[in-house]
Amino acid sequence: MTLLLLLLACDGSTTKDSDAVTEETGTDSTDGTDDTQPSDDTQSPDDTAPTDDTSVTTETGETGPVDTAIPECGPEFTEGEPLLLGPWMTWNDVATPADGVVVSFQAKGDAYVCYGATEALGLRAEGYVDKTQHHVSLTDLPAGATTWYRVVIDGVATRPYSITTAPAEPAPYKFLVAADMQDLGNPEHRWNEIATTMVEQHGDAAFLLAPGDLVCDDNPECWHDFFASGDPLFSAIPIIPAVGNHETPTLASSPDHSTFLHYFDLPDASGDEALYSIRWGNTLLLTADSDVRTDMMPGTRQYDWIAGALDEAWNGGPSYDWIFASWHFPPYNVGVRQAHHQWEVRTMTELFDNRLDWHFSGHEHLYQRYVPMLHSGLAASSGEYGLSKDQGVGYMVMPAAGGTTQPNLVDADTREGDMLPLVAYPPIEEGQTVTPSEHGFVVVEIDGRTITITSWALGNDNLPREPYILDQISYTKPTL
Repeated sequence: MTLLLLLLACDGSTTKDSDAVTEETGTDSTDGTDDTQPSDDTQSPDDTAPTDDTSVTTETGETGPVDTAIPECGPEFTEGEPLLLGPWMTWNDVATPADGVVVSFQAKGDAYVCYGATEALGLRAEGYVDKTQHHVSLTDLPAGATTWYRVVIDGVATRPYSITTAPAEPAPYKFLVAADMQDLGNPEHRWNEIATTMVEQHGDAAFLLAPGDLVCDDNPECWHDFFASGDPLFSAIPIIPAVGNHETPTLASSPDHSTFLHYFDLPDASGDEALYSIRWGNTLLLTADSDVRTDMMPGTRQYDWIAGALDEAWNGGPSYDWIFASWHFPPYNVGVRQAHHQWEVRTMTELFDNRLDWHFSGHEHLYQRYVPMLHSGLAASSGEYGLSKDQGVGYMVMPAAGGTTQPNLVDADTREGDMLPLVAYPPIEEGQTVTPSEHGFVVVEIDGRTITITSWALGNDNLPREPYILDQISYTKPTL
């Protein structure tokens, strides 16, 4: 069978707004500043994702990666460590979980990605570059198959990495959830330990859902520490991130998430890559930006977009077995440090009753799982999680995955204290104002219409522990 190879043009760098895909120079278009070092110009708003035409077309019309080597992407490489940072993986509008992935990294020099169905590779893709930040979309990958890739900089290649696309038919899978990493760049910080634990114990996870506060602050050093410490995980599975208050120029609310968009290439269907959806098999994942809390009320952009996405999912659109949502600020929270923010983001949860399975958040640095609930803190009459009329949505606040743990609870006599009886974990007795708080992460396992959610704990800064199961819930929901 004759293979017709579609080669890409290689005539200069591109930006994220370009429709063409050409070879990247990897150099700063202004001053050559290393993107991993402090700079006054590291924020680059992103608008649209490029289209990469890197597939191979056969005589039968089939497309996909092949293992036939071409000179630039054959099996022989000078292997080294050519990257300044990365790689990490996301999805965008053209590289979706079903057929692709976005490979992101920082490097200086001529950069491209070689990929294929085996470690012999054979295909080449270039993306776009902003200073030293590269994003390369690999597209037209076969469903449910593993694709191998290497990043090549000036002829020096990384070790081989791999990505497995979502299966075409429903199959059991798992994903991870973690928030509030906030790596401070010192050896005592635990984000690297937690990331390593996640990939060693759950390296077969499909992706990491990350509801915000990924970095210690919105500066190049903190972003570098987040990716560098998390490299064991990020080089293994894609990330679905949300904006937290630490990803914006001030720790208070800010609509400026341009640095977040500089590092992540994400779907743009909403017109804002901080507000997006991902379909993984028969699962829908919705992500919003709670740092713009005024934009989460009826009639506002984010509220209306999430409402529209749920309407489409339930009214004649694609069918989903599971629907999840995430953003940073918890809509229900009994941690004293940030409980006051819940009123600013809770209204949007009125869209979730009998239409959303679980919502994941962070921010408080205290793990919390709530009883099945309807909007405004009403416990479901059946006491069961699910989408039937008498069942409720699951709400979960992530433990800190490196940030300082917070053990303090709100007073029962406060407005926020009305939520205390609705906390399923940790167990809270009457008059209790402090509860143990540990670093950790969550594993979500899906098998058809059965879900198992397990919270793993690793102690805290003062008393670290080997990973152990802190909390677990499992149930099967009926077909509606």
